[in-house]
Amino acid sequence: MASETLSINNLSNEQILLIFQNEILKNVKKEFKLKIKEGKPLKSNYMLVKGDPEPYTRRVIEPQIKKFLHQIDFHSEIHKVTSLGNLRKPDGFIISNDISLNKNILIEWEPYNEDLRAKREHGIHQAKLWISDINIGNKNDALVTNGREWILIAAREIQNETRVVEKDLTVKQALELMENVYNAEKVCEIPLEEPIDITEKFYNWYVALIHGGEYHNKGNKRKVILKEDSLINNVLNTSSEREKEDFIRLNFTRLIFIRILTEYGIIKKDMLNYLKNTEPEDFYNRIIIPGINIPVMDKIIIANRF
Repeated sequence: MASETLSINNLSNEQILLIFQNEILKNVKKEFKLKIKEGKPLKSNYMLVKGDPEPYTRRVIEPQIKKFLHQIDFHSEIHKVTSLGNLRKPDGFIISNDISLNKNILIEWEPYNEDLRAKREHGIHQAKLWISDINIGNKNDALVTNGREWILIAAREIQNETRVVEKDLTVKQALELMENVYNAEKVCEIPLEEPIDITEKFYNWYVALIHGGEYHNKGNKRKVILKEDSLINNVLNTSSEREKEDFIRLNFTRLIFIRILTEYGIIKKDMLNYLKNTEPEDFYNRIIIPGINIPVMDKIIIANRF
């Protein structure tokens, strides 16, 4: 009996992801199916036949990928192909049929719906370690996935430096990338997210936010913030310009710290959106007042989901 073949072009991203999810749900207990549909990470105790959620996710979704890309081979050992040393090995990889056109793809699988930044030695963090090694990054890109999210990690030349950058892909973009690599067809260059440098561009943006003025955003488009809309003119209950500036700097420092904690997976990635949608008084209480030296019982506690 011939294996089922599906076309990337005939289905939407949502339809493809639904195919993957339905296959995952076949081994999920009835009482946990809704949790998975709501985006909760797959756990061993959710499964009818208990096992490690990570290899299970791979075993279930790889055959579904092959319905779209039936010629693809997912190799599971790369010891003899790259110089990874003592680093944890990728879960799989796709060999490029023409390295002059496309790099190989190292694949890092995580449990279905798992936060790809949650574990320091897994997910995106692990992939960035591979690609930051010049011996690996020159010939390999990495694709990190939990079956629902797909993130490309690659080494790119930016401002005469080799940098490790990342880009969120749709599932269709991920499938097309795999197909092009295997078929030795030139991959359309996907714009990758460049980390913001502490450069003149960033400094101008920062000054414009505080005092008003013009700056260029990440898309290099000129933007203007009027003086009356600047932060310095919208801080209340302070007695001097210095006090206002100190308040703004403190806020920025706390927000940057939250961003760092988010990148390390210590707090959930929607924390900043949560804070953005709070009332001003609540925002102040959550960012400014709590401190390390305040007893837990006296702190204003942020929602449990974080």
